[in-house]
Amino acid sequence: MAKCSCHCPICGWEGFAWEPVESRPNHCTKKKCARCGSYPRDRVAWLLLSAYSKELSPDKLRLIEFGEGGRAYGWKKKLFHYWNVDVENSNSCVIDVPASQMMVASWLGDCDAAIISYVLSMIEARSERVNLMRQFYNKTKKSGRLILFDDFGLRSVGHVQLAAGSFFHRLRFGRDILREVEDAGWNPLIIEDYVDDRRLASLEMPFVLACKGVGSEHLSEWTKRASLM
Repeated sequence: MAKCSCHCPICGWEGFAWEPVESRPNHCTKKKCARCGSYPRDRVAWLLLSAYSKELSPDKLRLIEFGEGGRAYGWKKKLFHYWNVDVENSNSCVIDVPASQMMVASWLGDCDAAIISYVLSMIEARSERVNLMRQFYNKTKKSGRLILFDDFGLRSVGHVQLAAGSFFHRLRFGRDILREVEDAGWNPLIIEDYVDDRRLASLEMPFVLACKGVGSEHLSEWTKRASLM
């Protein structure tokens, strides 16, 4: 019997095709897990966080995330000490702390890792984006890591403004995003090539990894360990 073509590392689902998701108006991409609803970036995050958990060997990894609280909240809450941050008056039903209160939440500190997922490109002011990433820097340990997903247009110069009310995020980032991450204190690395196998489907590429106090070679090793799991 032929092997199933898809396998979700988060929930263990196996099948012959991922479920379709409308990735842009009138365009569907098969990338959603039929059981847990994860997207490729969820499965990448799971692999990276699982590899980092084995490296740290804590009871449970402490994780903070800005954005993507809906479908990803359940498995992160189950596997990690997880808190989701969002802006006030958002439509999220699983927000743990609003962004304006993040720095004064004494219980929200010494996190092992942080995720920022598809929200930076909705913030037009550079200073606000840097401040947000700096807050996550301050809430993580000296060995902390950052996983950053967004609509990165690496071949573009500066930002490309999209029409108001567009389905897409309003801004696309060029390589200046790395300087913004650095200005927030992180050491970033763009991941443009990741193992795109049956576990991940059509991965939204690229994404950014960042760390504190060590060189980017540690991030390359991190992705290698995660891809071998």
